[in-house]
Amino acid sequence: MSDYAQLMLYQQAQHLPDARRAEFMMAYQAQRKDRAIAFLLSFFLGWWGLDRFYLGQVGLGLAKALSFAGFGLWWFIDLFLIMHAADRRNADTVVNLAAMYMPALPEPDRPRADS
Repeated sequence: MSDYAQLMLYQQAQHLPDARRAEFMMAYQAQRKDRAIAFLLSFFLGWWGLDRFYLGQVGLGLAKALSFAGFGLWWFIDLFLIMHAADRRNADTVVNLAAMYMPALPEPDRPRADS
């Protein structure tokens, strides 16, 4: 549980009804991106932008591929940044799934303007 997205996941899961909690956790596991895989893709295939494609960043993947990873500079920088990008992607996934799985809160009663 070292990454931030896992902590967010468990915090959000506590607010879900028991019937939806397992479904929420499985949906996260299906969409989660592994930090180690992102790093290995960056190290071995980062010249062609495959690490960014793996994280769902198609535009950055294309830019990285067309520039040969910024002639090596982008490849080197991504070796340090790619795992944080995977964590950020996972945190965004938790937020998006929480928005889908949280029960809708009832609207508060408001006085009508015509009364």
